[in-house]
This record gives sequence, C-alpha cells and structure tokens, in this order.
Amino acid sequence: MGSAILFSPIDFFPRYPGWLFFIIWCAVGGIVAGWFDDLNRWPVRTIVIKFIFYASLVAIIFRYSTREFFVQVIWFYSVGLIFLYLRSMRNQETAKTYDWERQGFAVLGMVALFAGVVYGHIKSAYGGGAPIRIDLTFTHPTSFSANKTDGGFLVEQDSQGYYVVHKEQDTETHFIPRDAVGEIVFHGN
Repeated sequence: MGSAILFSPIDFFPRYPGWLFFIIWCAVGGIVAGWFDDLNRWPVRTIVIKFIFYASLVAIIFRYSTREFFVQVIWFYSVGLIFLYLRSMRNQETAKTYDWERQGFAVLGMVALFAGVVYGHIKSAYGGGAPIRIDLTFTHPTSFSANKTDGGFLVEQDSQGYYVVHKEQDTETHFIPRDAVGEIVFHGN
C-alpha cells in the first residue's frame, strides 16, 4: 500500500468523460448544498442526498480513474474516519472508565488474523507478502533446480540469498545463496 501511494503516478483528474461528470457533480453539489442542505429542517432528505452524492463520486472515481488512485482514495478516507472516531471517543466519559487493557487479546487476534490470512495475499507492490514471479539464471546447479535457468516465485531475500518456491501455493521453500545466482528477472505480481 505504501509503495502504491508513494510511487504510483498521481492521477488527480479522471479520464474523459469522468472529468466532465466530476464538473457536473461539483456544480449540482453546490446548488443542492445551497438549497437543500439543512440537516435541522430536512434531516432524512439531507442524509439521502448526501449519500447519493457520495455514492456517485465513488462511482466516478472507480469507473474513470486508475485502480491505484481508487485504492488511495479508499485508504485515506478510511484512515480519516478511524481518526475521527478515535477523537470522538477521547471526549466521551466512557473512554475514561472503559477497561482498555481487556481489548489486548482482541487486538492480538486481529493482528494474527491479518498476518495469517490477509498479508500473504497482498501484492508486494502494495507492501504485502505475496510471492513475486521470477526467472533465475544459476551459476551452478542448486537444490532448487539442476537446470541453468528456471522460473519460480520469490518469497523473501536477505543479504545471504533468496528464498524461492516453484509454485505460488508451495510450502517447501528453497534457499539459494547469492553466489549461485547469475541473474534474476522480476516479473512483478
């Protein structure tokens, strides 16, 4: 996720006709905000109109922008909502009397669930742990392959060498020292 935010090209304006829809959305939103946006006078109508505008903006971004930009929008929006919720919790009386230490096991469970189930399926371009498809050229035969070249999936690398598997679903990992590798071609995810 971090590399998607930091290293993807910034795509502020959607493709045509998305930018035209965005201009129309802004114009209609300005008119509606001036005439119908009174939460005290028309609470249900205001909430319905706000939801329709929100859903239409999400549809414009999803349909006419890149996938990376859509993921960035969702990420920043969700982080903003989380911090608004935490700020509202700080000002409530229940935050002062609630036993926060009891939630430690729930947090550990969520971290374990993320690490065991979710992280391994996130592409490495987004900071995840999914294996990357590679082609290896060896300087000499290894436990991974007796051939001069072979394909596989890179699971991890360190200063000593590479951890690779033959198929993405394999559980048997082979360690290949750096001196046994002549060339690596990365194919991404």
